[in-house]
Amino acid sequence: MMRPSIRAGGFVAIVAFLMASVVNGIAEADAGQGALSVVVPAQPNSPVELTTCYAWIVQNSNETRVVVSVVFRVRPASKTATSVRFTFAAGNAFDAPISFTGTSEGSFSPGVRIDRAHAPIGTVIPMWNYPIAGSDVTKVACAVSDVAFADGSIWHAAQSTAMK
Repeated sequence: MMRPSIRAGGFVAIVAFLMASVVNGIAEADAGQGALSVVVPAQPNSPVELTTCYAWIVQNSNETRVVVSVVFRVRPASKTATSVRFTFAAGNAFDAPISFTGTSEGSFSPGVRIDRAHAPIGTVIPMWNYPIAGSDVTKVACAVSDVAFADGSIWHAAQSTAMK
């Protein structure tokens, strides 16, 4: 009896399609949503490189939320990370920030790109969303704030996220 099989590449493609459907479903679910301008400040001393940050507004009759998702990698010269904390600052036209954080946990090997479509099984890479008052948010700054490593050491960012 022959069994159908899915190769690893096919599985990844299916997961990527499902994740894109979920993201599109969230974005299309409510009226008033929109992509935000995103700022990713350079952090050359961070052991984790934040390569991409996505942010958008989702609004319905009850509330307004900022939704954020990231793509990152542990720099090749670093060591395996087990937890990465990101800081997000949503700001309006006057740069009045609303700060919040999000954490990804798992086993992140140096040099490997980590995103929702290519995350190792068992890795928690959420798409964070936070309620905000009003809908005047125009941009979001995204930065790596803390990294915990498999050997027990911890790295902390030297300064807070800049909006500009």
